[in-house]
Amino acid sequence: MLVNEAIDQFLTSCRADGLQPSTVKTYSRLLVQFRKRFGLLDVRAVPVMSIREFLIERRVGLSPFSIIDEVATIKRLFSWCAAEYDGFRNPTINIKRPRAPKFQPKGANPSDVAAILATCDASAIGLRDRALFLTLADTGIRASELLGATDCDLDFGRSRLRVRGKGQKERFVPLSRETMLALVRWLNKRPFGSDHLFCVLAGGRPGSGLTYSGLREILRRRCRAAKITHRFTVQMLRHLLAE
Repeated sequence: MLVNEAIDQFLTSCRADGLQPSTVKTYSRLLVQFRKRFGLLDVRAVPVMSIREFLIERRVGLSPFSIIDEVATIKRLFSWCAAEYDGFRNPTINIKRPRAPKFQPKGANPSDVAAILATCDASAIGLRDRALFLTLADTGIRASELLGATDCDLDFGRSRLRVRGKGQKERFVPLSRETMLALVRWLNKRPFGSDHLFCVLAGGRPGSGLTYSGLREILRRRCRAAKITHRFTVQMLRHLLAE
């Protein structure tokens, strides 16, 4: 059987297995160049070194993620052949998928953070926002971890905060003296009866937990007040420590 025929049968099998049409279309697209190089060869006789040389050539002009997708699809094709055809030896079994490059997220500029904090006055909203931004910048925790925190998670004696990450795994993060002081001042102004570390102060649900969309709106408002016109996100704030 030719490689072209094997690819056609592989794509048909993907459709029969219920894969999304967009996924099958992506597989077909990723195998175009492989078809051009090996399509008329017997699928059982494709040399592994020829596949390796092909993949090396494909790295020129393609992004690392495109190469990863192409390698994964070729390996998937031959894995399917090995499962489908008796006695088929998978030539890609020892070809490893390239590792995805790690990108360091850009952190916030400390001068921007200082400008935002300067807009936070002594009102309840100002004290809340100051404590919120300092906690994010001080700990680097995720927004979801911060918004899910309650009174019980704050350890005043050891100046630390308990957070629940992915999979509800708990850990403690230390808090600086400045952040602890900001939290104390905010909690003294927080609506009575709320146990959310950060809560809504205006609108129809004062005391309810702050949401991610609410956090983004607070940041947008503070950026306008600080006259920050360039892009500034919650993610940049929590990555300040990495800069």
